[in-house]
Amino acid sequence: MPFYPEKIRRTVACMKYKWIIGLVCIHLLIVAIRSFNNIVPQKRIIHSKALNTFLDTYTQYTVMQADYAFFSPDIGSSPFVKILVTTATDSFYVPFNAGKGEFDIRIFTSLNAFNNAPEARELMARSWSAYVLKEHPEADKITVSYFIKVPPSYDQYAEGKKTTDSLLFEVKYQVNAE
Repeated sequence: MPFYPEKIRRTVACMKYKWIIGLVCIHLLIVAIRSFNNIVPQKRIIHSKALNTFLDTYTQYTVMQADYAFFSPDIGSSPFVKILVTTATDSFYVPFNAGKGEFDIRIFTSLNAFNNAPEARELMARSWSAYVLKEHPEADKITVSYFIKVPPSYDQYAEGKKTTDSLLFEVKYQVNAE
């Protein structure tokens, strides 16, 4: 039986591609499992604590823990804050961003905490208004308003409807109350 190095080389190359395709398929399977587990937490696909721990670790290392909600028909809402400062003679809004990419992402993350932890709303609003008061000591009243920018569904958008701002939380602080 003759020896065929070319045939062996092609077989090894083909096996290498099969391994890569296999790893990609496993990765996509994990993406699907994690997505379905997060959609309906009460009806989890995987009940093994060890396997869930492995999947959590894997998704953290591969940055899959981020939601894939931007692919869905309902892309979700964006939070934003308006801080109104009222003085004896004037009223104006204080910008609630830093104009720096990474820092603004962290601010956006703290805004999402409003949705996830309603009990923290008062504390966060008080913290933001204390910062604004430090910057504007002439303020008589500070109003912190938290809004959700609700996008229309695809059908509503096709009908011409625009994004609406929905007030979720508002707190007013009287600074110089006597």
